[in-house]
Amino acid sequence: MVHWRQTRLTNFDGQIIALYAKGMSTRDIVAFFREMYDAEVSPTLISRVTESVMERVLAFQGTSGERVNTFA
Repeated sequence: MVHWRQTRLTNFDGQIIALYAKGMSTRDIVAFFREMYDAEVSPTLISRVTESVMERVLAFQGTSGERVNTFA
């Protein structure tokens, strides 16, 4: 189900992240969605999803890129 003003399907985001984590390139992911789901997914969308994850990873690690130890 797609909600009003929704621009992405969240289950696709999870699949994109999983494929990216396995080392697939943006073009490989686009081809995967075309072959498996007969869906046209733009390379720009793939980049947006992976960049949003990277932003969260860097925020978790701290701005310097070093891992922040949250255990006291």
